[in-house]
Amino acid sequence: MKYAVKNRPLGLPKFFADDPAYMDVPEVSADEGSVEESFFAALRAFSAALAGIGRPPGTLAGMSILVPSIEAFQAADQMELDLRYREVLAGNFCETVLVEDVERTGVTIRSYTMMATPDTETTVYGSYTTPQLNIQYLPRTTVPETPQILASWRETGCAYQEKMRSVELVYGESARERIDLYLPDSGSNWPLHLYIHGGYWQALDKRDNGQFCDALRRAGIAVAVVNYDLCPDVTLSRIVEQARAAVGALYRQAPSHGCDVGRFTVSGHSAGGHLAAVVAATDWQGVDEALPADLVKGAALISGLFELEPIKRTALNRVIRLTDAEVEGLSPVDWAPRCDGPMVVVVGDKESDEFKRQSHNLEAVWRAAGADLTYLEAEGCHHFTVVEALNNPDSPVFQETLRIARCEGMG
Repeated sequence: MKYAVKNRPLGLPKFFADDPAYMDVPEVSADEGSVEESFFAALRAFSAALAGIGRPPGTLAGMSILVPSIEAFQAADQMELDLRYREVLAGNFCETVLVEDVERTGVTIRSYTMMATPDTETTVYGSYTTPQLNIQYLPRTTVPETPQILASWRETGCAYQEKMRSVELVYGESARERIDLYLPDSGSNWPLHLYIHGGYWQALDKRDNGQFCDALRRAGIAVAVVNYDLCPDVTLSRIVEQARAAVGALYRQAPSHGCDVGRFTVSGHSAGGHLAAVVAATDWQGVDEALPADLVKGAALISGLFELEPIKRTALNRVIRLTDAEVEGLSPVDWAPRCDGPMVVVVGDKESDEFKRQSHNLEAVWRAAGADLTYLEAEGCHHFTVVEALNNPDSPVFQETLRIARCEGMG
């Protein structure tokens, strides 16, 4: 979240006032004591107001944040504020101003939207119109409890990170180029498994996700959970570079913490599934001649996005900003798999047809290229509960991932 400090709120331009495509969002306020909690509560109320007038992600044009003290707001944890904004309003980045109003308490949000009337007739990808494609690729629109789920992930994940993280590793200069390492309670020479979080390359954090890998850790797997910079602050091309840099750094640093990098596997969820597929299809000696060509021994790709063309045609692309070159060059379905070990593509049986098609298509293409790849449809799971199943020892999602992470029978 980036903002400018102004002396007055933004306003809907007068010449848009009579156009139904342009409107003010109902004003919301919250006062929860701390700046962070007041801001978060206001964001949640604002998200509900936005949904109440039928505006999907990607439609905000201007936002004003009114606070009693600019100094107090700026002294708050800015990374925390940014992550909470992304958690609640992923897909909505717009011109934002911070305005001081000493007569107020807490945080007030005013905003307006600019959205062309949706074209419900023209197909933009396959048989889908733009509104239909948005529904296919926006799980928030089909899982009403998404805000509660993400808040639970953050609360549980933060507590897990504080209690269980063994060490934080650094792989670059950015504040987000960090890796949490979670080690088993006993032994050494553990297989190493890298988990990459989702959030459509624009939200969430490693702190929200470590708990999903606890069952793997308890089964004797060392687990690394990686952060990366987020769109629109960086491009997807840069995030791909960071994913590769994190793998190289883990390969070099993890042995000193008791990990066996000869048994290095990867998994990821949603956008993280895309990045895990990138890792599984990377020519490592082309990246760094000091890295082994067979660095990655297996992969679990959970509800991933392996073909980027449809994403470019959704409301999400206002934030992701995919270029034609990125669509063509960063879609793993178009790459030859480099991982010779076992892989699984996982999707929930309650997910959209497009998420299922993406996983089915990657399975077919990579299997035809010789990959040892299977398809798993997780019973009773939607886009969010499918990754929660990773921490359930009775779940096929966990069992398949553990089988891969153990590298059993590896030549």
